[in-house]
Amino acid sequence: MKYSITILALLTSAMLFSQGTYLRFDVFQFDVGDEFQYRESRGVGAFGYNSAKHSHRVIGVSYNADSTVVEYTWFVETKDSWLDNNYNWSTSYYTDTLTDLIDGLDLTLAEYDTLFNPYFDTTGYGMSTTPFSDIEQWACDSTVQGYYYSTSFFEGYHFEYAYGLGLGCVTSNYVDGTNPSYSGNPYHNWGMTGFVKDGDTCGYVVSTALDVPEHSALTLEVYPNPSTDFISIKGAPENATYCIVNLSGQLLASGELTSEQQRISVSNLRNGLFIIQIEYNHVVWVEKLRVVN
Repeated sequence: MKYSITILALLTSAMLFSQGTYLRFDVFQFDVGDEFQYRESRGVGAFGYNSAKHSHRVIGVSYNADSTVVEYTWFVETKDSWLDNNYNWSTSYYTDTLTDLIDGLDLTLAEYDTLFNPYFDTTGYGMSTTPFSDIEQWACDSTVQGYYYSTSFFEGYHFEYAYGLGLGCVTSNYVDGTNPSYSGNPYHNWGMTGFVKDGDTCGYVVSTALDVPEHSALTLEVYPNPSTDFISIKGAPENATYCIVNLSGQLLASGELTSEQQRISVSNLRNGLFIIQIEYNHVVWVEKLRVVN
C-alpha cells in the first residue's frame, strides 16, 4: 500500500503558491552526520492503528562525475509496536533541475523513502514558498531558511506535504476521501520531532547510542546493470534474502542467496526500472535495477 500511494502521489498535480522558486537540491541538501527523527502514525483502515519512531542519519554523500547527481546513504532505525528494525537506504537527486522529467520520459532517480520524495516538483513548477505555521517551531534561528507547502489530489486521496530547506519533507499525511469513514481524519501521517543539522540540534532528538552495525557497511554490487537476462550479486552474505519489486511495490521475484547461487534471472521482467532489496540480519540494502531486453 505504501508504495502504491507513493506512485499515486507522483502522478498528481501540486497546487503551489509562488513567492520564490528553488531547485530540489536546495530542499534535499544534506551532509554526513545530519540526522532527522520522525513519528509515524496510521489511523483507521487496513493497517489498524499503529505508531512508530524513525531516525534517519546520513552516513555517506557522493556525486557523479559532473556533479549533476547526488546520492545520499542513510542509516535508518525504526521502532514501533511490532518490531525494531535498522537498515541502510539510499536516495538520489538531480542537483541542477527542478524536475526529473526530460523529453516527456520520467527519469526520476530512485527515491523510495516517503519522507524524502520530492512530490512538490512533479509538475515542473518547482518549489514555491509559503509559511506553514505548524512546523515553524523547528526554525531554530539560522538553521532553517524557510518552509514550503504543497497539496494534491488523486482519485479521492488528499495528500499534504510540508518541507524545509535542507530538511527535506518535514510533515506528510494523506486522507482517503474514497471511504466516508476515513474522510477528515489523517489516515497516514509523518511528522518531524527533531533533527541534527550542521552539528546543531533542534526539537526533540532521542540519543540512540546505536552505532551502524558492521555488516551494514558491506559493499554490494549488482551487475550487469542494466541487465537483459540475469544479474549477479557481489559481496552478499550467504543466506541473505532478496526480492525484486516494481515501482508500484508489486513483488515480482524473491529467494535466498547462497554461496552456490548468487545469480538471479530477470529475463521474465519487462523493460523498465525496478528495485532489488537484499536483507541480511535485519539490515536491508536497496539498489535500482534497470532491465533492457
